[in-house]
Amino acid sequence: QVPMAPLQAPLARAEKPRMTSVACRCGKVTLGLESPRPRFHMECGCHDCRQKVEWAAACSGSTSTRLAAPPDLLYFKNSITSVVGEEYLKLFRLRSDGRSPFCVAVCCHSVLAVDNVGYCGSVIMVLPQGCNVQTEPTLPGVRIFMKDWIELPGPPAFTGTSLFFDERDDPESAAVFSNLFDTSAEPCLPESQTLQQLWQRLGEPLNLGLKEGQHDLEHIEALVVGS
Repeated sequence: QVPMAPLQAPLARAEKPRMTSVACRCGKVTLGLESPRPRFHMECGCHDCRQKVEWAAACSGSTSTRLAAPPDLLYFKNSITSVVGEEYLKLFRLRSDGRSPFCVAVCCHSVLAVDNVGYCGSVIMVLPQGCNVQTEPTLPGVRIFMKDWIELPGPPAFTGTSLFFDERDDPESAAVFSNLFDTSAEPCLPESQTLQQLWQRLGEPLNLGLKEGQHDLEHIEALVVGS
């Protein structure tokens, strides 16, 4: 039986910010988000979420790029209240058929925001392993797409509210997950902009041509140098 767990759980005694700040590592770029806390919080073991962060780490010159744990995915209402350093923002795709374009601050190669057609224009996804996020702390509600995690040793134990599934192999789980992952639109501040409105000013995403499932540093570095 698949548990009907929430996709996030608040941490006790946490200081609550009035808004969320998503900033690059060097501080030149900051996105202000209307929501003070994530709408959803989960962990994801899929190749693409990990590869976004690992590619950016290789670009920044890090000697250790492979993630030791599934990255956190934070989903916020699609409402951006402020943008600082827009001139440093560029859009990328992992490969030509990549379904999740992502926005990078190229001053330090921080991954700031991710979109996907499945979000229905209602949420913004943020990878905190790829940038600096100031928001109300939450625990992940679920861990998903672990079928892609084939490396040894395996990932650390899940510390969120409900260990979940790989929904690609379980139709029942997929249905439950779809119900939990509510992408209905929420009212936004009139002076805010959506992620899509910001991205329209940035041009088409650059195709990185990364091979799906490759997480070795040598492969990613070669593509970074040749891009």
